Amino acid sequence: MNLKLPPTISLETVAEILDQVDMILRTPSGNALILDFRHVTHLDMSGIGALVRCMERCQTANIEVRFENVHTELTHLLEFINIEDIAGISGPPPKKRGFFEKLGRNVRWYIKDSLGFFEFLGKTTTVLVKELLLPNRIRWQDTAYYIESTGVNAVPIVGLIAFLMGMIIAFQSADQLIQFGANIFVVELVAISMTRELAPLLTSILIAGRSGSAFTAEIGTMKVSEEVDAMKVIGLDLTEYLVSPKFWALIISLPLLAFWADVMGVIGGALIANWKLDIPYYTFILRFQEQVSVRHIILGLGKCYAFAAIISIVGCYRGMLVQSGAGSVGRQTTSSVVTSIFLVIIADAIFSIIFTLLGV
Repeated sequence: MNLKLPPTISLETVAEILDQVDMILRTPSGNALILDFRHVTHLDMSGIGALVRCMERCQTANIEVRFENVHTELTHLLEFINIEDIAGISGPPPKKRGFFEKLGRNVRWYIKDSLGFFEFLGKTTTVLVKELLLPNRIRWQDTAYYIESTGVNAVPIVGLIAFLMGMIIAFQSADQLIQFGANIFVVELVAISMTRELAPLLTSILIAGRSGSAFTAEIGTMKVSEEVDAMKVIGLDLTEYLVSPKFWALIISLPLLAFWADVMGVIGGALIANWKLDIPYYTFILRFQEQVSVRHIILGLGKCYAFAAIISIVGCYRGMLVQSGAGSVGRQTTSSVVTSIFLVIIADAIFSIIFTLLGV
C-alpha cells in the first residue's frame, strides 16, 4: 500500500490525508503502508500531528508504517515522532557518543554556564553597589513585597522545622548523656549546634527550595511571556527591576528567619530536656545564658547574609536562562534549587574552616 503525500502537510491538508489513510485501511492490500515524501516541501506541527494519528490508526490495524524519499531538511522534524523506530528511513544510524565526548560536552557546558554566571554576578554587583551608595535607587515597594513573600510567609514552616530539629538533637543525645551523668550538657549541645550551624543552614535550604525556586519561576515565566523583552525595549534595567528587590528582600529576611529558627530550636530542645532528662525550664534558660556565648549567634546570623546572596543571585540567574516553553521553566527551576543548596553547603563548609582556623 502506497500513499503519495501532498506537497504541503499542514492544517489545511490534515483532513485529506487522514481520509486517504482511512480509505486504504478499509480495504488493506498488504501488511505495510508506505508514505511517500517525494513531493513534500512543507511540514509543520499540524502535519506531524496528522502523521502521528496515521501511525496510531495503522498500529491498531496491525499494519506497519514506512516512510520513503524523505528530504534531508524534513528529517529533523520527523524526529518528533521517533521516526527511526518505525519508518525505516534509509541512512546511517546515529553515531553514539563515546565517554570522552560526553565528558567533553559536559565540561564545556559547565565552563560556559560558570562564565555566564560570573558575568551576571558582575552586572548585579555593580547595580547593588550603586544602590547601596544611593539607597533611594532601591525599589522599596517591591522589596517590601518580597520580604513578605519570602520572609513573613515562611515563618511557620521555618519555625516548625527548627522546633522539630531541636527536639531531635536533644532526644538523640539524651540516652548518651544519661550514661555519663552529663544531662546538663544537653543545653550546650542543642544551643550551639542550632545557633551556629543548623538553624542558618536549614533555614537557607528551606528558603532556597521555597523562595529561590519562586524567583526562577517568576522571571522565567516573564521571559516566556516576553515581558522581559518588553522591558528591554523600553530601556529598563533588568537587574534593577527584577534582581535587586529580591536580593535586598532576602538579605533582610533570611537572618531574621534564622534567628527565629534559633529560638524555636532551643525551645524544642528545652521541651525534650525537661521531659527526658528532668531539666527544669528555668535551669535550661539559666545554663543557656551562662554557657552559650553571643558569638555563636552572631556567627550563625552573619553567614546568612552570604547564603541570602547566593540564593537570590542563583535564582534570578537561572530565571534569566529560561528559553521558550514551560519545560525550560521547570528545568531551570530545578537547577536553581540544586545549585543554590549545593553552593550554600559549600559556603557553610568554608565558613566552618575559617572560623576553626581563627579560633572563633
